[in-house]
Amino acid sequence: MNESVSVHIVGIEELHRKLVKAGDDADAAAAKGLEFGGQVIVGAARLNIRNKGIIDLGGLLGGVEVFPPQNEGGKVSVEIGTALEHGIYHEFGTGIYAEEGKGRETPWVYFDVKGGEFYTTSGVRPRPWLRPALDENRPKIEAAIVHYLHQRLEKMAVR
Repeated sequence: MNESVSVHIVGIEELHRKLVKAGDDADAAAAKGLEFGGQVIVGAARLNIRNKGIIDLGGLLGGVEVFPPQNEGGKVSVEIGTALEHGIYHEFGTGIYAEEGKGRETPWVYFDVKGGEFYTTSGVRPRPWLRPALDENRPKIEAAIVHYLHQRLEKMAVR
């Protein structure tokens, strides 16, 4: 899943300036703050997986994570998702049910190793679990990021 989403936090530039002025590594602080915000998404995504009945063996549930922060050209970012291939199938659907018509239009056969049987399918309907985790929790995500940065500033003031 390579969908990019930006979150803008009012006053974040001022927090950044304060961190730099206090002698902190502002990029590292921002990265850690984004990881805290990302954990809000991870928790909500796992809840969505449970509530939508997507659990089979639990791989997706345990495979949702915040990937290490990236700093490209002074822009710090984190990715939240899963490295498991089937995560995208649940999120966007497959076959004739895939969002935006991006699925296969003809049925196919697959072998279920666990059940030991062949099945014919036309696809699976989307059961979004990650996008709603972001969309429904933006205020909590922003609050987690700001809370972490404020705590970091307070610790620096004590030094």
